[in-house]
Amino acid sequence: MIAVMAAVLLLAVPGVPLPGILESAAPTDPPTSRSPPPSGDPPVSNSPSPLACNRVTTPTPSSILVPVAGPSRATGRGGSVGATFEFSVANATSRQSGITVEVPSVFAAFPLSGGGSTSIYFGPRSFPLTGGGGWLNGSRSSATLPAPNGLAFAANATALLSSQKIAVLADTPYGSVTLEVRWQWTVTTSNGSTTTGAWSVPTSSSGWPASVPSIFEPAPAITRLWESGPNASIGSNFTARLGGNVSARYFFLELESASTGKVAQDHGLTSSAGASSATVTIVLLNYDRYLYPGNYLVHIHDACGALLMSLPVNASYASSATLTDYLQPATCGPVTFNGVSYANGRSFSVAPASTPYAVTVPSCSGHSFHGWHFSGGLYLSSSNKILVSSSGSFTVVYS
Repeated sequence: MIAVMAAVLLLAVPGVPLPGILESAAPTDPPTSRSPPPSGDPPVSNSPSPLACNRVTTPTPSSILVPVAGPSRATGRGGSVGATFEFSVANATSRQSGITVEVPSVFAAFPLSGGGSTSIYFGPRSFPLTGGGGWLNGSRSSATLPAPNGLAFAANATALLSSQKIAVLADTPYGSVTLEVRWQWTVTTSNGSTTTGAWSVPTSSSGWPASVPSIFEPAPAITRLWESGPNASIGSNFTARLGGNVSARYFFLELESASTGKVAQDHGLTSSAGASSATVTIVLLNYDRYLYPGNYLVHIHDACGALLMSLPVNASYASSATLTDYLQPATCGPVTFNGVSYANGRSFSVAPASTPYAVTVPSCSGHSFHGWHFSGGLYLSSSNKILVSSSGSFTVVYS
């Protein structure tokens, strides 16, 4: 089974009504002195060691993003627009028999004359490789979008076939097989006449961000065996167990907003040699130890940067968070948190919230305030306020 989500909207054409996950309204991020976190996929240079990758390097390796000249003829009421795509083997270094290609969700998007776009959705599918040349039997996929009210397409616009950054996979290592993909559209008018666009011409060149190579090596396949989502508490670990080609393999995880694509957290790990499954985790917290409730996506990349799968998670506050305060030296204090005084080493419970709690740092005879240390889901949003997203501890340090 391919673990793919149509909710990955990062390559969507503006205005395309794709099925997606909308992030709930959240407060503005608090100010921070940290450098801004990364906002996109990891570069290939994130790979922990030299290894074979897709020979065509792009920000979204092994994915589909193929533009063609869009239709200009309107469908009229009761017409339709359709799309077809298919694969061929451009090159293979080993016997193809027994290799299965897994294609994620794919969209064909068409800009409209009045603004916005309409799109055709293709669900995930797989097909086996067979010997011989030509376009592969079983690889072709066609879909039609009825237009009961008619569709008028934008003039001189570009139609786009996209897998929304998610890679095409195959149960074979990089370099074993090179695939090529092509697509075309068909417009049927209300009187039944048709106009068919030319097939796209596969190329190994990249026109990023408008296109990626349509001649490429698929990423080695993995499968999703289990995951802890789709609902989880902020501050907990989102966990997924992967199967397939996982032995001694590096995985790079990103937590990002489902609506904006902003990356909140990342984590990389390498599975054990000989492993038949791998467990990957990422903490549901921002780099600065806070996170607002909402819908997020966990992207799982390989060492070559290919986006293998995208898993949704709705992150919400737990009913309570346990906080522990410390003072250095311990003779200082007490600290006043949300109007209540706590001596060194005290633990207490509060409700996580998007509004920070007031905290008062006491004076300490013979010492001056030096700074803070935090753990867990606590963030100092200002000099006297702490944002609590999950359990954790804070330490007031004196010099």
